[in-house]
This record gives sequence, C-alpha cells and structure tokens, in this order.
Amino acid sequence: PTLINAWQALYDHETPTPPKPVNPVMTTIGNRKLLVGGDTKHIRCWDLNEEVLSEDLPSDHGTITAMTHHGHNLAVGAADGTVRLYDLRAPNKVVTAAPKHTKPPKVISFRPGDEHTLVSVCAAGSVHVVDTRKMTPVKTWSIRELALPEVAIHERLDLVAACSVEVVEVYTVEGKEVARVDRNDVGEGVPIGVGAAVGKKRPPTCVAFHATELLMCAGYKDNMAVLFGEKVGGE
Repeated sequence: PTLINAWQALYDHETPTPPKPVNPVMTTIGNRKLLVGGDTKHIRCWDLNEEVLSEDLPSDHGTITAMTHHGHNLAVGAADGTVRLYDLRAPNKVVTAAPKHTKPPKVISFRPGDEHTLVSVCAAGSVHVVDTRKMTPVKTWSIRELALPEVAIHERLDLVAACSVEVVEVYTVEGKEVARVDRNDVGEGVPIGVGAAVGKKRPPTCVAFHATELLMCAGYKDNMAVLFGEKVGGE
C-alpha cells in the first residue's frame, strides 16, 4: 500500500491538541466525505476529493463516542449519554435528540435499508431502538451480564454482541438471546460455530462482526482471537 496523503483531521491552530490522547470517532460517506469527532466542540467534515475542510458541525455535549450515517442522516453519540441526529441536507444541519442513555453510547447503527430505525448501545449495556422520525424509543432493553463496555452491532443482520464475564453473548436487536459463544472447548486457531457451551476461563475482551456475513471475531484475555461462524467445515 502507498500512503497518498495525511493531515491533522481534528485539531488545528485554533483548537489546541488535548493534554492526553483522545481516540477520534469517524465515518465516511462514500469516497466523498470524512466526518471526524472527538473532544472538540465540533464535528469536522472533510471533502476527500478536494482534501479540504468543508464545514464544522456544532457538538458541545462532551466527547464524541460513536458515529454512523445513513444517506443524509448523521447519528452521533456523546459522553453525556445522548444520541443526536443531524440532517446533513438542511442549511442549519437540524439536530434532534433521543432520550439519554445512562452512560456514553459505545456503538450506534442504522438498520439496513431503513433510515428510520437506529440502534444504540451504551457502556452500561442499555439498548435503545429508536424511530428517527420522532426520535423516540420503540424498544429498550438491557444486556444482563455486560462485563466490559465492548459491544458490536451487525451492519446487515439484526444482531448485537457483548462481552460478559465468561462468554460473548449474542442477541437480536429486540433483546432475544440467540447464542452464548465460548472458546474454552476449542483448540488454538480452530474456528467453532455459534452456540458453544458456557465456559469458566479465558474471558473475552473485545468483539466485532464482519460487515456483511454472519461471522464474528472475539478477542480474549490470553491474547487470542477466535473467529466464530454459522457453520464449521461444511457441517
């Protein structure tokens, strides 16, 4: 790979770099726009074709913790527990807010092909399914055994995964538990199917879904990463 360009996307001479590193949150709209948020009072919108800053969106509700988009809608989670929706078409970038989570949102996602349904999960494990037309929850539920604020939402399937004390728990976005996946009965480097038995060792530390397929990767405290899938070896 060849590096084409690099620049300071969030801070400039008017916004001093923070005393300690802040992990920026970003999303791209096709190959045209890059949106970046952090602990500043704005979200920076970069034109990737011209490689220039096109505009700043106001954001003064604490550090940005999650971000996603669907068409002209930009959803942003902040440290105060809110999820806000920006209409990128509107000249004043109209902002509406959903009811607050108790902790900062860790991940948010529009449902595939549905710009009116937004799912958000906070660091405390509360899940909000929101109708963006009124920014009101149509469903709220909680992940029962959340041990770490590490969660994932599948971009194409209605699945939510979270790290409990011993296993990775998988739910539908409506809150029904569909699997508890565990690597304790599996040798190193061997993939297993979703639905293994509950274990007592090797707690998970992070989890992520494949963007389109029914595949999930989990990291564990013993520095191992295991890929979980729907089937194993054609069985």
